[in-house]
Amino acid sequence: MNAYSGNAKLKAVLLILLLLVCCLPLFLHLGASPIYMWDEATYANNALDMFLTNDLIVVRMEGIPDLYNTKPPFVLWMQTLSLHLFGWNEFAIRLPSAHFATCTLLLMLWFGRTVLNSTFISVVSMLVLVCANGYVNIHVTRSGDLDAVLVFWMTFYVLIYLKYLLKSGNAALHFFFIAAGLTGAFLSKGIAGWFFLPFMVLIAIVHGSFFKLLRQKELYIAVFAVLTFSGGYYYLRELMAPGYLNVVYASEISRFGEEVMSWHVQPFYFYFQNMINGRFMPFLFLLPFTWLVLLRQKEKMIRTSFIMFWILAAGYFMLISYPADKLEWYDAPLYPLLSIIIAIFVDALIKKIKAIPIIASNRLIKNVAGFLIVLALLAPPYYQTILRVAKKDEITHTWAPEQIDEFRINGAFMKHLKEQKPLIRSYSVFTVPPEHAEHYDQIKFYQRSLEHNDNISIRIKNQQQELQAGEYIAVCDQKLKDTINANWTVSIQEKWKNCVLYELKSRKDPVIQPALLNQ
Repeated sequence: MNAYSGNAKLKAVLLILLLLVCCLPLFLHLGASPIYMWDEATYANNALDMFLTNDLIVVRMEGIPDLYNTKPPFVLWMQTLSLHLFGWNEFAIRLPSAHFATCTLLLMLWFGRTVLNSTFISVVSMLVLVCANGYVNIHVTRSGDLDAVLVFWMTFYVLIYLKYLLKSGNAALHFFFIAAGLTGAFLSKGIAGWFFLPFMVLIAIVHGSFFKLLRQKELYIAVFAVLTFSGGYYYLRELMAPGYLNVVYASEISRFGEEVMSWHVQPFYFYFQNMINGRFMPFLFLLPFTWLVLLRQKEKMIRTSFIMFWILAAGYFMLISYPADKLEWYDAPLYPLLSIIIAIFVDALIKKIKAIPIIASNRLIKNVAGFLIVLALLAPPYYQTILRVAKKDEITHTWAPEQIDEFRINGAFMKHLKEQKPLIRSYSVFTVPPEHAEHYDQIKFYQRSLEHNDNISIRIKNQQQELQAGEYIAVCDQKLKDTINANWTVSIQEKWKNCVLYELKSRKDPVIQPALLNQ
């Protein structure tokens, strides 16, 4: 009894250590990078407004109903709670993403142990997921966007659904959780949270459970509850911010049949190409071979689950590939499913290798073989993931690492000034006039958070006539720096990357030094 208890405790400790290893890429340096453009900056400001107004229904930007962000507010609720707990900073904005990514890992651990009866499959699937660049990256787990939370809820209702089909159980309890998952997914990102539903129906047909489900009264109660909560939110927000539903239709529903944003138009193979280019490497190469599981797998539960995961993954992949408008992070819900598929294959492969007579006859080699295979497969991508998330953010474009990201550099400079020039309590950010209001979202976040946290007064100016002698001016645009130097006698207080903090002394003679801009 004591030996069994000790063995169980050792396994529990190892499992906790493995979970910590999986969580490291999610939390390491989470708040280090300045707020990202575009979406994170928008959601961050929306969360600040929710913090200030306590309005949990209407999403606002500086007090005004925001029709740029049409998504329901569940993630904003979580971010607002995080702001109350951890203050107005980047970590608080991103914590919900990392937290719900951790919950996704726990879901996979639960499913592997309770449905597939394999802790090994659980652990491998978790490790594969955190090694997937398409998952542990900005716009998903590494930023304050909606997708990590969305992925949790979608994975939640799918795994509960598969468990019910495979192992039955209390129908009322299962459908309650499925309804909760569907509602959570909708409240995280609208109807995108329901994209697995058509393929869940297909799974029921293939599994032979379709008509059985139709006879379940709990199904209809769940459908009614989901539509009531989701429709109720749409109704309330339209009531409180008229015109909301028209914007939702234009930005979310119409994109399936027409181009909404021409700069987002991509070819059908866009998501597959991204996976080849690094979002699911090297695991993508293993996916075709996973079908060998069907030929050699004797355990019916594993074989059936494998087919179900493939139906969900292939169906979702085709669904998001159809619209002309595509964004690279829309494939995020695929990665937990693909990770479980890879883990099932690795488990089957190791079992076959261990069954080779020369290995099976040597207990030491048999015990070590599985560990070495997993280490060889997962250690290199895990190491690369750690290096990537720990790497210093140079505020450059992802597609052009040598080019400064002009949309983030101003906010990054404001963060730098707070750390390096704490005695300067008031200055202006001199920047070009925005083409769209959301171009200022990152600057606004730092303007608002620095005022709230440190009582630093920051103004945003984009006309030379607004500048005054004696004030400090933060400038990152080269043309604007040329304008300052041509028209003002200045004292340079700080230089960082391509940004400068000037103290304006006096205007130069406009006849001798004509203005270069805004004259």
